[in-house]
Amino acid sequence: MKITVAGALRVITTQGKTNVTISRCIFEDTAVRARQGIFVQILAGNGNAGMAMISDSLIVSNIKKKKALLISPKYCIKMVNVTLMSFKIGLHIGSSKPKNCSFPIDVLIENCTFVDNIYDTILTFYDPTSVKLFIRNTRFISSNHTVEVFQKKKNYAISLTIPLLENITSTKAVIELENNVFHYRPPSYFSLLFEGEKNVTIRRSHFRNCISAYGRQWINKKSGYFYQKITGAIAVLFSPDKPQRLGCMNSHMSQEVHPSWTNNSRILFEDTNFEDNFGVAVGAVYISNGFATFRRCIFRNNFGIQRAGHVYCAYGTGRIYLVDCSFFRTKKNVTIGNMAASKTGTFIYSESAGSLKLVNTSMMSTVTNRSTYPILDIASGGFVDIDQNSEIKCSEGQKLLLENNTHLQYTEKNKSACILNVTSLRYSCRSCSPGYYSLERGTSRGLLVANHVKCLPCPFGAICIENNIAAKPNFWGYLKSTHSQSLEFLACPEDYCPSIATKYYNSCQGNRVGTLCGQCAKGFTETLFSTECRNSTKCGNYTVWIVTMALTITLALYLLIKPPILITLRNQIFWFINSKQNQEEDNLNTFDDGEHTDGGYLKITFYFYQAAETVMVGSMDELIGKIPFIHFVISVYNFHVQSVNESLGCPFAGLSAVTKELLLSSTVFMTMANVFLIYGVHYVVNVVMGKEKPSLIHYMAVVMEVLLLGYESLAETALRLMNCVSIGSGKWLFIDANVPCMQWWQYLLLAYIAIFLIPFIIVLYYGSYKLQRSSTTGAEFIAACMIPLPFLIYWFIKKLLKRPRQESTRVQIVNPDILEILHGPFRPPSGNDEGTLYWESVLIGRRFILLVFKVFIADMMLRMVSMATACLLITIHHISRNPYHSPLANKAETCSLAALTVMSIINLAKATLISFGITISGPGKSYMAALEWLEVSFLAFAPALVSLLVAFAVLSQLVRLLRFLTSRLRYCFSIFCSCTLDRDQERRPLLHVADQR
Repeated sequence: MKITVAGALRVITTQGKTNVTISRCIFEDTAVRARQGIFVQILAGNGNAGMAMISDSLIVSNIKKKKALLISPKYCIKMVNVTLMSFKIGLHIGSSKPKNCSFPIDVLIENCTFVDNIYDTILTFYDPTSVKLFIRNTRFISSNHTVEVFQKKKNYAISLTIPLLENITSTKAVIELENNVFHYRPPSYFSLLFEGEKNVTIRRSHFRNCISAYGRQWINKKSGYFYQKITGAIAVLFSPDKPQRLGCMNSHMSQEVHPSWTNNSRILFEDTNFEDNFGVAVGAVYISNGFATFRRCIFRNNFGIQRAGHVYCAYGTGRIYLVDCSFFRTKKNVTIGNMAASKTGTFIYSESAGSLKLVNTSMMSTVTNRSTYPILDIASGGFVDIDQNSEIKCSEGQKLLLENNTHLQYTEKNKSACILNVTSLRYSCRSCSPGYYSLERGTSRGLLVANHVKCLPCPFGAICIENNIAAKPNFWGYLKSTHSQSLEFLACPEDYCPSIATKYYNSCQGNRVGTLCGQCAKGFTETLFSTECRNSTKCGNYTVWIVTMALTITLALYLLIKPPILITLRNQIFWFINSKQNQEEDNLNTFDDGEHTDGGYLKITFYFYQAAETVMVGSMDELIGKIPFIHFVISVYNFHVQSVNESLGCPFAGLSAVTKELLLSSTVFMTMANVFLIYGVHYVVNVVMGKEKPSLIHYMAVVMEVLLLGYESLAETALRLMNCVSIGSGKWLFIDANVPCMQWWQYLLLAYIAIFLIPFIIVLYYGSYKLQRSSTTGAEFIAACMIPLPFLIYWFIKKLLKRPRQESTRVQIVNPDILEILHGPFRPPSGNDEGTLYWESVLIGRRFILLVFKVFIADMMLRMVSMATACLLITIHHISRNPYHSPLANKAETCSLAALTVMSIINLAKATLISFGITISGPGKSYMAALEWLEVSFLAFAPALVSLLVAFAVLSQLVRLLRFLTSRLRYCFSIFCSCTLDRDQERRPLLHVADQR
């Protein structure tokens, strides 16, 4: 039925009984303009008018200006499976005040839904002989979760009012709400102000996000009592109870005496939840007078503007009995619209003179608040009993304080002096002072505080100001083994812990978990080229192996061929200079220095980018954002395929920090293997084509060069996997603190360091002299590079066994490829100058020292101070020696070392901030950004220079092509012109001319 006027149906019973049934109907308002009116009216002129039954129906309005149902309470009313949507008033049951007659009231609302109404239900009963109101399985909801409608001064979900009786002396009311939902609705008010027996029961209901931003208060003129409606979820107001005992004390009494009342007004809350409700003085429940019992109820994060209590027992005669209830507060405050809730709310606030009893009830706050806030506040109460199974818990780091201001009050009762025992108790939570923390929490059992909280000084790496204790950026806290209630903090591996302050002392970055954030959470796995933990289902991209193979083969081919790139670029740019002269210079350079013109710069470039990665602090994501290709360049020089493609970093699920490190260093061995693979292919091709077999020693020399260039990657992996930290009573691997030290594979790594990493530097230094004096063969030297310690021992024993003044007359023939790799770019001895043919050992030693500083100095600031000092000393040492044969190479190395020194100082500034857990902000942030751009310019210089040379070479060749084409066109044009001129000047015979005439 479509409604276009004021209403659709009106039924009036004037005499007798009438049964009105509306079933399976739809009433829809299609009026364009807002109109006031009532959809369905069922009225009666006399009591006991019959039954009004509405079932399986839908009543919808488009504008909240009308009433859906107006029914006289003189009917027995049943509503089953009815939906009322978008009305000003959904259901209104009420009539004018009866003059001479009274009648019983019986209302049943079951399986109904009230949606988006301003007033869901208004029930007003005058002088009923009895009241039965049952609301079951009904939903009071709002589809729009905004707060506009709740900021109106008068709105509610259920409003039941039974005022003082006028024509009868007493009545009885039974109200039951069972299995109902109140979601994003205004509060419900039950005002039962009449004399008589009243029982209100609310079972298995859920009040969530019920909001009321305004309160109402009034004084009943007839009784003179003061009432308030200031709740968020539900308020139950009764008339004051009749006194049973005055509670006056005298000097002869040995026991406590309190006033008591005869409670004819009772309310029971059973298995009901109150969550995220917001009101004026109390968020959840407001009780005025009567006896309120709560059984197995849960209160969570209910707030109010004034007191923010979950339960508020107003001034009067109200009694509260809580059994098996739980109170939780996990939010500091809440803001509704432009109104903020109080930060000093209580779970229970009572101003009533009635008793308060708690049985097996818990109150827990997990809010971190540096100010003191009350948990349980009894302002002027009567008898209070909290059994030993009931507890109050403050948040971690907060003390529980008990203020007992119980006192005697002198007053007058029945025109006689009376001394009353007034209970005043306040349980409050107080945090430690700023700069202190505690892992203990204040608790109470019964009425007494159970334990005392000891505040400890805030440790280094933590913040103890706003929260109890939280880790500074890039720090992680753990319990001391000697003191279970105190914390210590460690600096995390880079990008393992949050880079901003958090609320907790052991937070992790992203999906990392575990001790020192060393593992990925369940369902996530490590990625090869970052500390990110990626969803295991997104892994399985095996392209990384293909890309790695391609890059390592390319590097192996380059080292085998050693194309003179710089000379080629120079010749292509300056082609217009005498090419014969250039060729002679190239031949002279090749004859004098071999291929070290590029070899020196190759060593300089590899060292620069490997050392740059070592001295850099923090993630490289910001640098990638500035110039994306920089990370790729750095990774290639460190034998990685990083930043080629983000998906390449997760080839398979199940990676750990240990296996990741081993895989990253395996690219060095893969490059060596590719050298042998290329040798095998070369060997087969030459045999098939009948050519000379390739030189194995040349390929072995390239393998040695790969070892020299990849030493940094191998050493870093070994040292990182040996770096352990003390956490608690044990030692744990730093990059994965869930792995204890020492594992069986760490003993192998220890042997690897002792046999290879450290002796390798000595072999390079001592072996360079042996190669210079031709006292060893190339094959022996390569073998010594592969297993340094045994050969060092062999050479040492051999030297000891050599007789004094005995000189070997046998000169070993050393392959020139080995000499080129080891000695090529460096100065040979000359006169009193010993030369620097040993300089390769210096380059390797530098790498090792920087790596030792990076891996084993835990404090980042001290680490960077050491590395900056080392970089400065390395620069000074280089300037004093000028080890390269080429002056230009010496200048290039000086510039690169100076750049590394500047970069280490820039990263020292970053490390200082990180070491103290400081996040830079304000003007300093722009300065740091400028320094990062300086870093970027250093890192981008070499690839930018090569790119510029390539661009100039291409441009120069285009000019050369244009010149060639121009010259050819000029030549062709000159030939064409000469041919035309010859034809014009050709002589013809005179007789032939005469014949033509």
